[in-house]
This record gives sequence, C-alpha cells and structure tokens, in this order.
Amino acid sequence: MGALRGRIRRPRASVSSSLPLVATGAALIEFGGAVIIAVAVLRALLGLATGASIAQAKLIVIAGSLSALGYKSAAALLKAIELGSWNGIGIFAAIFTLRTVIKQLLVWERSRLTVPPDAGSVENERSLASGTV
Repeated sequence: MGALRGRIRRPRASVSSSLPLVATGAALIEFGGAVIIAVAVLRALLGLATGASIAQAKLIVIAGSLSALGYKSAAALLKAIELGSWNGIGIFAAIFTLRTVIKQLLVWERSRLTVPPDAGSVENERSLASGTV
C-alpha cells in the first residue's frame, strides 16, 4: 500500500492556467486607459494651439482622465483576481481608494471650471431678469 501512495497524484486546480489571460486582458485595458489620456492631452494641446482657453483645455484633460480612470479601475479589478495574500488585497484597496479620491477631485475641478465665476452675483441675476444677457 505504501508503494501505491507515492504513485497516485491528486489533480490540481487549473486556476493558474487562466491567470496569464487575465493579466493580458488587464494590461490591454490599462493600455486603453493610457491611450485615452494621451488622446485627451493631444486634443487639449491642439485646442490651445487653435485659440481655446486654458479652462477649456483643462476640461478636455479632465474628461479624458475621468474616462481613463474607469478603464484603469476595471484593469485593477481584473488584477485583483490574482491576489492571494492579505497584503496584496490591502495594496489593491489602497490603490482603489486613491483612484476614487482622484476621481472625486477631478469631478470637483470640472464643476468648478464649468460654472462661470459670476453666476451667483446680483448683477448677473439682474441682467437675466431684464433680458440683457
């Protein structure tokens, strides 16, 4: 019986066989996010060269960054499939938290740039009421 025990092999789970595919998919998704940011920056630079304001260029970059953060978060979630330790899960949670904070800051900056500075002033309300905008 002891001789048979050494020859019997237990089947192993084939989870690791799909990990290269997941890592490749995550890398492609993350690359797509980088391309989105690069295109947004190029559009902003082109806009500045053709006479757009700095605020409009910032809005273009912010919109591209917000779009790319969605792709980057999806890639991070795919990479989370590979996490096997609590340390890796903690690092993932920290990165996800930082991305969430950055996204909220970008949304705040976009809202600040889209509202005219005198939108709530008394003079602006008078001109809107009299129709002399």
